[in-house]
Amino acid sequence: MVGSEYVLLSPPEKNFGHKNLLGAQLQLLRLTQSFHKFRVLRDEELILKITLKNYIEETHREIQRLERFLPKATYKEEKEEDGEDKEDKAKKLSLEEEIAKVRAKLSKLQESM
Repeated sequence: MVGSEYVLLSPPEKNFGHKNLLGAQLQLLRLTQSFHKFRVLRDEELILKITLKNYIEETHREIQRLERFLPKATYKEEKEEDGEDKEDKAKKLSLEEEIAKVRAKLSKLQESM
């Protein structure tokens, strides 16, 4: 068995050691406090998720019940007018034209550099 060895510390070294020890202890306590808060929030999150799931299931069941009791509607989809299709095509062409213009300007700028 090896005997104990003692080392004489100067007062500044002793203060430095105490400060580091107390700082580490403070960080450990803050970490423990943060972990506790985290656990509380996780538990709360779990409760809220379960509650939300129950509300969603209840709403889904209610929608299914309503679909059974409400009458079914029959309707025919209206066809889009040809004028609207032409406007959409014109918008697409104008977008394509704008893209072409921007590309042309970009190529001019690259050539001038």
